[in-house]
Amino acid sequence: MNDSRVIGLASGLFSDAQALNQISSDSPAAATTRERILDVAFEIYNLLLDPAELLRTHASHASLISLHFIQRFDIATIVPPDSGISYSAIASSCGQLEQTVRRILRHAIGLQVFREERLCPSSASDEVLVYHTPASLLLRHPSYSAWLGATCEESWPAATRTVDALAAFPAASEPTESGWALAHSTPRQSLYDVIAISPARALRFSTGMSAYSTGPGYAPDHFLKARGDLLARLAKGSKFVDVGGGFGHFVRALNRQHRHIEFVVQDLPRVVSKAERLPGNLNGGNNGHIVFQAHDFFKPQPVKGAAVYFLRWILHNWSDKYAVRILQNTGQAMDENSRLIIHDYCIDDLNKLSIRKRHSRNMDIGMMQLLNAQERDEAQWRELLAKADSRFQWIGVTRPPGSALAIIEASRTAI
Repeated sequence: MNDSRVIGLASGLFSDAQALNQISSDSPAAATTRERILDVAFEIYNLLLDPAELLRTHASHASLISLHFIQRFDIATIVPPDSGISYSAIASSCGQLEQTVRRILRHAIGLQVFREERLCPSSASDEVLVYHTPASLLLRHPSYSAWLGATCEESWPAATRTVDALAAFPAASEPTESGWALAHSTPRQSLYDVIAISPARALRFSTGMSAYSTGPGYAPDHFLKARGDLLARLAKGSKFVDVGGGFGHFVRALNRQHRHIEFVVQDLPRVVSKAERLPGNLNGGNNGHIVFQAHDFFKPQPVKGAAVYFLRWILHNWSDKYAVRILQNTGQAMDENSRLIIHDYCIDDLNKLSIRKRHSRNMDIGMMQLLNAQERDEAQWRELLAKADSRFQWIGVTRPPGSALAIIEASRTAI
């Protein structure tokens, strides 16, 4: 252990904790300070573990067992939102032994998921009640329950077959040759193939994804603060094409501040048919400036010469082989005044421990196990763009404070 490093980190942590008290909680400075505190605490935690303990900590799958039990037996709903409940009552409701419930929930309590409180602190009685914590309360929400269900019942089995998939298919580029494909489909099909014919699984995935995409790190405000000036400079009637934009949630947020832009949201026909019927999308987003268009991004881009081609959280779903095809179709539609904006993860280097770096590396392995897809660092984004179209001119990467996603930009000439 590097004692001097720990002492220095702890000193900085104390200073940041004091400073956070003096900053407005919703300011960019507060977001940056909170992230720095989390990173320092994470590094101290890892530095203080001895090597064997570190390995044992990272090799444990006990957390997923506890969380899967909570999700499968709907424990978050059984526990009242504003009062406590006994272990025996939980066991009776979920049909499990009280001993099992107690063991698993006490493990979850160590993860800050639920808490327990002695019924009468002053007595010698062992009777305790289980209460919610902020984390366990989230699991009462359909999106977080669906996300946890998909994690435990789709991703976890895939994880157990990912190394088998890599041994059999070392190219690791086809979604039909992933850990998920080996674990869930015979004959092998990709995740996309299966959810296309399974409405229940598709609903769980889409509902669960909203738990990710609606978190504070994914809010449109980060993009608007970082690139609102670029949008404001666009001429009236300029086209902003959201490639693979789903139901148009992100574009609606941009449209509220930039009504001079014509937004085109593209996705597969089955998605567009649903999107157009959503109340917020009627009459072009209620002001005629949002149009939905059926389009497969593996085919030539039909909108030529748009001011902006926007790919949000699209390319991380595909290996380089397929991401190149998406970018080639986009590049061929661009003119000298078009800009490509990729709103996606951009992995930092690993020369310093950080919560965000760990999360993005976890996401990278997660995309491998599901689809043989990947997250990318700045060098990989540059390489991908160069491979797709030599006419792309790299502009740069912006990492807005508090945002989970970076803004990666390229054009032929700057707007």
